[in-house]
Amino acid sequence: MKLSNACRCSVILGCVCLLGLAASSPATAQSATAPSTSAAGQSANATEFYDKGVTAAVQGRWEEARTAFLEAWRLKQHWQIAVNLGQAELNVGKSRDAAEHLSYFLREATGIGPADRKHAEEMLAQARAKVGVLWISVNQPGAEIFVDGAVVGKAPLEGEVLVEPGARVVEARLQGVGAVKETREIAAGGEGKVDLYLASTPGKTRPAALLPGLNQNSATVGERPKKSFIIAGATAGAIAAAGGIGFAVASQIKKSASHDLEGLSAPCRAGADTSECKKQFDKLQTQKMTYAWSSIGSFVLAGAIGVGTVVYSLRSSPPAGTKKATGFDFFLSTDKIGATVTTSW
Repeated sequence: MKLSNACRCSVILGCVCLLGLAASSPATAQSATAPSTSAAGQSANATEFYDKGVTAAVQGRWEEARTAFLEAWRLKQHWQIAVNLGQAELNVGKSRDAAEHLSYFLREATGIGPADRKHAEEMLAQARAKVGVLWISVNQPGAEIFVDGAVVGKAPLEGEVLVEPGARVVEARLQGVGAVKETREIAAGGEGKVDLYLASTPGKTRPAALLPGLNQNSATVGERPKKSFIIAGATAGAIAAAGGIGFAVASQIKKSASHDLEGLSAPCRAGADTSECKKQFDKLQTQKMTYAWSSIGSFVLAGAIGVGTVVYSLRSSPPAGTKKATGFDFFLSTDKIGATVTTSW
């Protein structure tokens, strides 16, 4: 069948005129220059592959139809090809590709009826239920964005990126700046947001909004951590350790007093009320345990503060030629208890 006057039947749209692949409206055609032989040849080839796809689809040979429609799409991106390609892809299990082409159809199609649009929307819903969605943002405009090594566009991206379910590797690259990548696990029918930060200036802090868990006061890459934070951490750790020492001493005092009372010291041997002695003994035991647990808690807190201080001080490197070492330790034994904080600048 020839393209010039033929009206071909779409797989789902009924009789749809394929002239849209190459023709312009009369008003446009009058002012436009004649199409090149190459462009006309591409449209003719696209029509040929489209016809092959329709024939295969009608006979249920969906993989063959998909291959033909895909070749027609490569030659001519037209909404009529898109909807048929999307239907073929849905039938062979390529849900992500189907969702992209069906979305294109719903955006670009003109002159179709409500029933045809509804049918396409239903197919799109089926496809989207089997794929995931990524919303990707990059702080550097113009950066190329890749998903699993394939280019999906340049920053800023307009809208969503459809992906197959599973672990997806998202990367941004910008010449003269560098590259950054992150991995996201996306479930079928689920969504995920990826914020990629390309630092244009060495030592620049990544914004808190793009790096959960860090705040504006965090040390920056390539900068020395703030000395005031180290001192504050060391001081807080020392106070917690001192509290632990005090509680440990108090626990030992109560323990000694309870031992004296348990051995029936002078007041009890002199005929004091034994029930009163027992009450005093129980009270001393309770106080001993309270102080003991308070001591342990204080030392745990001191250790946590010390670890946090060390991690902060080590998370960025000082300028070349300088040395930095920060440490916090506490010790507790039968005859010694204390804490040490060491730092150098």
